[in-house]
Amino acid sequence: MVYDVTKRDSYVRAEKWIRELKEKAPKDIIVYLVGNKIDLVEQRAVSTEEGMELAEVFELEFIETSAKENKNVAQVFMGFGMFFFRTHLKNFQRKKLQMKKSIVI
Repeated sequence: MVYDVTKRDSYVRAEKWIRELKEKAPKDIIVYLVGNKIDLVEQRAVSTEEGMELAEVFELEFIETSAKENKNVAQVFMGFGMFFFRTHLKNFQRKKLQMKKSIVI
């Protein structure tokens, strides 16, 4: 969930979307809260602390980025990649164990 740190209404809308996701999405969904445009320091309307507090309330991962300066953008995708890798590795190991148990010699 990305919001623009220079626009308070973007942050407010993100909070509404997060509430809806938490109500309607699968419980194991991973959501990152991403504050973007941190390069626009003078125009900032949402503090880092506010983003962190919202992420904590909803138990989300949190990061701030600047797409323009390519700051922390890769880290967001790496975080998703690591989550999927760990999830699929656990599922693979579970299936492999089940297969071993079902083989009778």
